[in-house]
Amino acid sequence: METEEIYVLDTIGFISHLLGTLPKRLNDIFEKAQTKECKMILPSISIGEAIYIFLKAIEREGMPTKENLLWEMFDRLERGAYIQVEDLDFKDWKAIAKLPYRDLHDRMVVVKALRYKATLITNDREIVESKIVKTMW
Repeated sequence: METEEIYVLDTIGFISHLLGTLPKRLNDIFEKAQTKECKMILPSISIGEAIYIFLKAIEREGMPTKENLLWEMFDRLERGAYIQVEDLDFKDWKAIAKLPYRDLHDRMVVVKALRYKATLITNDREIVESKIVKTMW
C-alpha cells in the first residue's frame, strides 16, 4: 500500500499561494493536491494569521486589493476542496507544550506536520533550522 504524500501549509506558504508567488516546485505540489494526488492541510491558526496580515495591509496601505484578497481567501477555502482546514485538538495542545519554538503560531503549525508526519511548506528560518519536521520552500 502506498503512503499518501501529506503537506502542511504555514501562513506564509498559504499567502504566497494566494498571491501566486510560490516557487515553481511548490506550485507543482498544489497542482497535485488539486488532482487529489496528495493531501494539503492548513492549520486554522494560519487563517487567523492571514486575516491579521491582510487587515494590517489594508489599514497601512489603504488598498482595496488587499481586502479583495481577504475575501478571495475565504472563497477559495470554501470552494476548493484541495486544502483541508484543521483545528487543534487536546492531543495537539499537549504536544505544543513540548516544542522549543518562541512563537506559539510556529508551534501550532509544526504540531500538525508532526501529527501527520508531513512536509511543512514554510520558509520560517527557526522551523527550517530546527529540523524537527521536514520542510520545503
